[in-house]
Amino acid sequence: IYYDGFEQGTFPDDPEWSTKGDGVWAPTTERANSGVYSIKSPDLSNEDMTPLIANVTLNTNPVWGDGTLVFSILAGVSMPFDDLLYYVDGQMRGQFTEKTYFESQQIQLGPGPHEIVFSYRYNPVGLGVFPPESPDRIGAVYIDDVYFLPSGVTIAPAGPPASSIPGTASPTVSASPTLKLEEPTSSVVPTPVSSPSTVAPTSIPPGAIYYDGFEQGTFPDDP
Repeated sequence: IYYDGFEQGTFPDDPEWSTKGDGVWAPTTERANSGVYSIKSPDLSNEDMTPLIANVTLNTNPVWGDGTLVFSILAGVSMPFDDLLYYVDGQMRGQFTEKTYFESQQIQLGPGPHEIVFSYRYNPVGLGVFPPESPDRIGAVYIDDVYFLPSGVTIAPAGPPASSIPGTASPTVSASPTLKLEEPTSSVVPTPVSSPSTVAPTSIPPGAIYYDGFEQGTFPDDP
């Protein structure tokens, strides 16, 4: 029904997305689960260590029935420096932290409209001095490959629906209620076993009636 991999670079102008707070989320090419783009939380670090928040919100289509919202997230954050909470219709549903790679996550949704908020928080407990920082901390959150699947459709573990157009097209679904994520077929044409050469000769071939390799530099004065 819905898929957005942010490849069109239209975020946050898409009608279903919005971002606000002490900073705004933005498209980036730094990291992506698939394709080139994902969306990234802003850098909220400041010398005063003031706690700051930046939210990105997805409002689902009110005509959707019940189903599963799937998204890939890289939460390169670590307490007490920063963290990522997510909310569904105003209720906190979970926290993501201390990751160095994308993970696929799911949120079960009932029918009708829903508001999903991803909230990036800098210095959430208001410390005056931070402890030594982990070398694995990225200090940002990346979200990619967001899609909604109706109830009864299961998700193949291989990855996101590769054939969908962001925001419009649906993932490819087989006749049974299983989302099939097909491997792309090779576009490389095999080289024929034998084919006649089309390379021009480097010298006058024996028996040739006419040959011009333009080596005498007389073109276009040749008759």
